[in-house]
Amino acid sequence: MAEVTFAKLYKNVVEDFRGDIFIEYFENGNKVQWSKEKFMQITDSLSAYFAERLKNVKKGTWVGICCDNSPYWVSIFFALEKCGYCVAMLNCSFTAEQVNSFSKNLGIEAVIEDNYERAEKLDVKELIMTDDLKKVSVNSEYNTSDEYWETKTAFVTSGTTSNSKLYVFSAESITEQIYYITAQKHAYDKMYGDKIHRFLQILPLRHCLGFGTAMALWVFGYTAFFPDNIGVLTIIDTIRKADINYMVGVPAIWKAIFSVVRIKTKSKVITEQSFRAVMGDSLLSGICSGAKAEETLIRDFRNLSLEIINGWGMTETGIAMVGFFSDNTSYNYTGKILKGSDYKVAFEDENGNISESGTGELLINGNCLYSAVLTEEGLVPRKDEWFHTGDIFENIDADYYFKGRCKSVIITDSGENLYPEELEESFCEILSDVPQFCIACYQNCPVLFIYAPEAEKTVLEEKIRCQNQELMPDKRIAGVFISENPLPVTTKGESSRFKLAEFFESNKKYFNTIILQKGKLNL
Repeated sequence: MAEVTFAKLYKNVVEDFRGDIFIEYFENGNKVQWSKEKFMQITDSLSAYFAERLKNVKKGTWVGICCDNSPYWVSIFFALEKCGYCVAMLNCSFTAEQVNSFSKNLGIEAVIEDNYERAEKLDVKELIMTDDLKKVSVNSEYNTSDEYWETKTAFVTSGTTSNSKLYVFSAESITEQIYYITAQKHAYDKMYGDKIHRFLQILPLRHCLGFGTAMALWVFGYTAFFPDNIGVLTIIDTIRKADINYMVGVPAIWKAIFSVVRIKTKSKVITEQSFRAVMGDSLLSGICSGAKAEETLIRDFRNLSLEIINGWGMTETGIAMVGFFSDNTSYNYTGKILKGSDYKVAFEDENGNISESGTGELLINGNCLYSAVLTEEGLVPRKDEWFHTGDIFENIDADYYFKGRCKSVIITDSGENLYPEELEESFCEILSDVPQFCIACYQNCPVLFIYAPEAEKTVLEEKIRCQNQELMPDKRIAGVFISENPLPVTTKGESSRFKLAEFFESNKKYFNTIILQKGKLNL
């Protein structure tokens, strides 16, 4: 059987698009519209351009896209895959050093770039600026015999340091995921599917959530609207002016919108009336995912007629669960595993026992997962075994409830990943005499837990404050919790990172708490 290429996704998303307008955006104050036919002509023209421009780059080679969202982004992606290149979706906030590091390890020979300053420092065979691609002549005739559709692409995890990881996905895996997402009839009906015409594309297309949801919404026949920028005031203004019916955003974006509503209406409580006074009447539904939504945000959603989809996924797994906040009264409800998908799910308890139900670390297997991960030694294929998500769920009658994280990564409300072990290394030297210290997640923030009965607390606090200020703002800890008693440990004698939040809640009177970042922790 022939290997599935991205030609299949292109057909499902673009060629079979059943709407009138594929893409819209404002240019110099005027609305620009691309029909499906125009999008295909632009894609074909770019593919012909790449075939000539990259003629010295071997087919099957990796090409990086390192640029922000634009109406051309998806055309660039499909055009590269169409003429035989594997696309690596790089983070447009990367430094030149990070891009060069990925290029070296993955073998990237060409990069599509939109940052001229960074471009000057890139070490690749071919460098193409997006401004040049916008000038490519659109030709309605295209030689289909030049098509060499590729079979794989790669997503990079969020992050601003070299700790970001790159995962390879097959075209078959991504195409199947999009199919499973769009096959959820319950979700389509509940989100007012037949009343939606236009969605706002604000999430990065380079990210699995932004890419997957955009493809799925196009399959439904909806128009993608690209805003001028993703500032909260621009988002609100665009929703009103462009008649946006649907928006996908991380919790931080939705919180920012509600904050503007509260300020403009001078009301602490979000109501249907106050929301519509600021946002207008067009927005009907959307997605809030990429990080766990706080209870206060969920309560705001439940005060509105909006139908908001929650869900769960990772770069390694893609979108695996879908659910509505209104489907369940629990604030921990996440959703159900995508119906029809090949995801195999199990749970592992603290003793390492694996079962198909109950509570424990969520384990996943199946073709929808990544196929390889990039290491310093190159691409390493994924083994056909359980993938440990590091997230604890409870399964009750096929409904999944998020209980916490048993892996170290902390996901902030903006969707960024923080790794406690790496943060701990920054404090190792000044805490070398401390019996126990551990950084863990508390209220979605990194907090330093310490047991130091002999330490001089004032001196210790000053050292920690100084060291914290040396870190990048998005890597700083939010507070320090100093315990009078030993911290809980695992059977290996290590601090039990994932029990610290519960331990603190049960023993607050025995802790001295120090706030390092105002507004981050609610104590």
